[in-house]
Amino acid sequence: MRNLRKKCLILLFVIGLPVLSYPFTTISESSFDFGIYTGRSVMDESGSASGTPLGIFGGVSFGITFIRAGVHFFADSTVIDNFSRTSMGLSGRFQLAIPIIPVEPYIKIGTGIIDVFSTPGSVADRKFFSTVLYGAGVEVSLIPYIKPFGEYTYWNSKWNGNTAKNHAINFGVKIAM
Repeated sequence: MRNLRKKCLILLFVIGLPVLSYPFTTISESSFDFGIYTGRSVMDESGSASGTPLGIFGGVSFGITFIRAGVHFFADSTVIDNFSRTSMGLSGRFQLAIPIIPVEPYIKIGTGIIDVFSTPGSVADRKFFSTVLYGAGVEVSLIPYIKPFGEYTYWNSKWNGNTAKNHAINFGVKIAM
């Protein structure tokens, strides 16, 4: 009886380990991504200063069966009342991708490598690595290669000794090939 139990445990380990580790060791996809987005951005907590962001991004995503990661270059231009911020930078993205569910949540973090700030009547001020962004969103995978998405992004920019913070709700389309 003891010998049978030992053989069953060994068999379970030999068969079970590869089966359980399969989703974490199999490369399921890599893709080149390109996307555009727009939405609504609010500068302060009261919502009185608002505007429309417009952005594009491109990069590469790769992953295993359930988890994907991506690195994207982005360009985002946001005009809020009399304040304008254009950021070009790099963002990283981590996504949960379950093949049988078409909704894929993700989180992202990034930094503006070059940021240009301006107000009416002033000279545009260029800063380097002065913006940080955090965000979370959801992609929908109903059509191959075309993925609509919605996301929330928090931008924190340092400019002329001040901190400009804005919250953005964006909607867009990503093409993944």
